[in-house]
Parts: sequence; C-alpha cells; structure tokens
Amino acid sequence: MYNAKEFGLRLKQLREQAGMTQEQLADVLHISTDYESKLENGKRNASVELCIQAAEVLATSLDYLLLGRMPTMGGVKKVIRDAIQELTRLESQLP
Repeated sequence: MYNAKEFGLRLKQLREQAGMTQEQLADVLHISTDYESKLENGKRNASVELCIQAAEVLATSLDYLLLGRMPTMGGVKKVIRDAIQELTRLESQLP
C-alpha cells in the first residue's frame, strides 16, 4: 500500500545514491526545491507524471519508488530480453 512518508524516504535515498542535491533533482523535475523537500518528508504527494519522471531520472521502477517493491527475477529477465532485442534491432540498422 502507498505511504507518502515511505515514498519520500525512498525518493531521498535514490536521490542521494544518484549523487544529486534536492536542488538538482528539483531542477531536473521542473519543480521547486520546497515542493521536492515536502515530497521527501511525506508532506505532499506527487502526480503520476512526476513519479514517472523521477523514476526515469533516478533509474528505478515505479513499483519500487511508489510501493517499495523490488523487481522479481522474472521481471528482470524480461527487461534484459527486451533490451537485447532492441540492441539487436539497432545493430541491424548500422552500416
């Protein structure tokens, strides 16, 4: 179940792991530093669009960011297979 406080803790942890300040993440997400701080403290909720952007910027899944769920091995394998297929497709287009 979604919990704003836990979401904020994960957002902060991921931001710090990415080596970003609150100001830097706020700038990339086009939000104010105050709003970003309130997200991290569980005092505000983010829109779906903002969650998607944050997940992309912080290289995580929405499941993890929103709910704290780690990807399953089946999910990881699918991502790897999809990436291999896309890389193979791109390679075939090279001269």
